[in-house]
Amino acid sequence: MANDDFSFDVFLSHNSGDKDRIRPLARKLEAAGLRVWFDEWIIKPGDDIYLAVERGLEASRVLVLCLSPAALGSGWVDLERSTALFRDPANRARRFVPVLLSDCRLPDSLRRYRYIDLRRDSQSAVEELLASSRGENIARPPADEPSDELKELTKQALRARRRHREGEALRLWDEVRQRANDASLDSLAVTAELESLFVRMQHGTDLDEVLSDLDRCISAASRVTLGHERTRMLQLLGEAHRVKRNWDQARGVLNKALELARSGDRRDDEGWALLSLAVLEHDRGDKKSSTEPVLIEKAYDCFSAAYASGEEDMVLSAHQGFANCHFSRAKVLDHHCFDDAMAEYARAMRQYEELGEDFQWDLANVQFERGELQSRMQEAQGAARDFIEAAGRFEALEDHLGQARCLLELATLLDSRGLRSKSLPVYEEAVRISLRNDVQGRGGWMWFRLGCKLIELGRIDDARAVFFKLLSHHHLRLGQRLDIHKMLCMAAKVSDDKEALETHSKAAIDIIDEEISRVQSGKERRRMTMTKGQLLAGTGQSQRAEQFFRRSIESFEAAGDLDGVIECWFAIAGQNRSPEKRGEERAAYERVLALVGDDRRSFFRPMSLAMLAQLDIGEERFEEARRNLEMAEEENKLLDNPVVWILVQDLRTKLK
Repeated sequence: MANDDFSFDVFLSHNSGDKDRIRPLARKLEAAGLRVWFDEWIIKPGDDIYLAVERGLEASRVLVLCLSPAALGSGWVDLERSTALFRDPANRARRFVPVLLSDCRLPDSLRRYRYIDLRRDSQSAVEELLASSRGENIARPPADEPSDELKELTKQALRARRRHREGEALRLWDEVRQRANDASLDSLAVTAELESLFVRMQHGTDLDEVLSDLDRCISAASRVTLGHERTRMLQLLGEAHRVKRNWDQARGVLNKALELARSGDRRDDEGWALLSLAVLEHDRGDKKSSTEPVLIEKAYDCFSAAYASGEEDMVLSAHQGFANCHFSRAKVLDHHCFDDAMAEYARAMRQYEELGEDFQWDLANVQFERGELQSRMQEAQGAARDFIEAAGRFEALEDHLGQARCLLELATLLDSRGLRSKSLPVYEEAVRISLRNDVQGRGGWMWFRLGCKLIELGRIDDARAVFFKLLSHHHLRLGQRLDIHKMLCMAAKVSDDKEALETHSKAAIDIIDEEISRVQSGKERRRMTMTKGQLLAGTGQSQRAEQFFRRSIESFEAAGDLDGVIECWFAIAGQNRSPEKRGEERAAYERVLALVGDDRRSFFRPMSLAMLAQLDIGEERFEEARRNLEMAEEENKLLDNPVVWILVQDLRTKLK
């Protein structure tokens, strides 16, 4: 095996930070009969280190380049220059063997070369390194590879998940997991469990349960090599936190996913992490932020790079990423740039059509969202066409809840066109379709909307029956129970049922108090506080509501939450909206203006000016009213808030 042309069989190139990994590897190679150049064994005190390394490279038949974040982040240029001394461009002589010690993003100059995976220090990887160091040809041992049958089963599970066939996908992923465990394929077993969690989250499983299972999954994943699936796991965890409105936790986890993706060599993972962060920004609802479109553009660039790689799985992932980017752009543009948003929806639909039958659910969902935008923009004909066509696509996919959702929006569209009596049968058809599944998740939402419609039509007893049916289901989260009790309060007010009003208002307030005690962000605490005050006011407890808002002002002031103080004073003004309390109402609006100051981004500034104008008109102070309306109109130019515009125009008619 010795070669007279070389003094050493192996040169171990590594970073000093990886010594603890390299020492046992050097001993294994030496024990196998190889002559190993390892700096600790060769370089003596007083030697010229640079010269010793150059001579070692020339005297070694094979360079084993040990790759890690430390190796790639420190002195990489010098290392690459040294390897270029003897490496032929195509590595035909196989004198250059990359070895991956830990997850890291490989530079472009190394991605073309197949590496040996030593991240788990498996015996099969060591044997492959020994064979490569001896110049032997050896096939990868099949022990760590799933069988062809298991690979096919995994493909079927992926296909069922893409088609949103919940039951089939969960069954197939469970079978993949069991077979992977039987074959000691730990990585595939964890991946299968991860995919099952993704399916459950998509289809309305309780998020607290998903988060708990994710924690367990992450613990299991720490003991196996998952590759880019680890990035996907973090993205899923971030998505779960996003849906639960845990904004800070979601951002932290997704940034970690992005960091991990960038340390690997899959640009599509980086694109998906960026896109998840963009969705998070969208859901946070900060309209002043310009971060979301920037993240989408960066994600698109990553998908373009992944597509250019030509690797089959990355090309498919990138193609899907393109469609998601167009969809996300459309959501950003929305009604502000209606024509551009419609064009982005069209591009997303075209991408999903090209992806084929496995992505028909995504195609139907994009068409539904396009219909929803057209409905808001009073484009009734286009909206109705999209809702009906999307409903047909969902029906063909046997997604009855998706079909019902389309019919629900079609009924809402009929309402907006004044066809209220004709909309009721469509609402009822949506509920009938949702009954083909258990009343869970989105199915429960169908019932909730039907109950609201029945109250609107004066069918109070029927509405109560719907809401009580919903309350009987244990899967409801606190926020959902709160919404139902609020609607039951409304039903009690309409029917003048004081006992029911007291019962459901107390139940709603108990839920709000529990939510306030649990929330962590100041913004969420403020939102729940305002909800409680509005509920008290809406159930006829005006005096108690005002007292609550005044106590809340003290709490917000102590916490340094100026926005909370402003919202409470604005709400107090509303509680005093009566002829005998005009002085208190005016004082509250003036307090709001003083607190807002020169912040022209605040909705409360133009709205308070308009409300002061309304008070001026009632007191026949018409010049003051005109002045306040002019200021309100000017202040609203930046915000472009339709509520303010409508109120200003209405008040102007009273001045003529």
